[in-house]
Amino acid sequence: MMFMTSGVDSLVKEGVIKDKDILIALCKFTSNDWGILCDEDKELQNELLKNPKSKYIDRFMGVYMINEIKIWIMSEYDYSIKNLIYTILLPEEY
Repeated sequence: MMFMTSGVDSLVKEGVIKDKDILIALCKFTSNDWGILCDEDKELQNELLKNPKSKYIDRFMGVYMINEIKIWIMSEYDYSIKNLIYTILLPEEY
């Protein structure tokens, strides 16, 4: 499942960010490309991936620039609905 916060949704509706750009960032994220996340955090997430169950127990984050706007993508497994949730947000919405 994927969710966009109201800030990201507004930028998409205004045409500042295109759906295609969000999809590209999401594809990078799901391919374990953490974008412009700092090297230390990239290393930590790559270490977590060595555990086959990490996607179900750890939160992952990617940082991407789209039209000079920084977006974050976060993933977390929700056991109540048994689904991996992707949230796309602006840093100030965290």
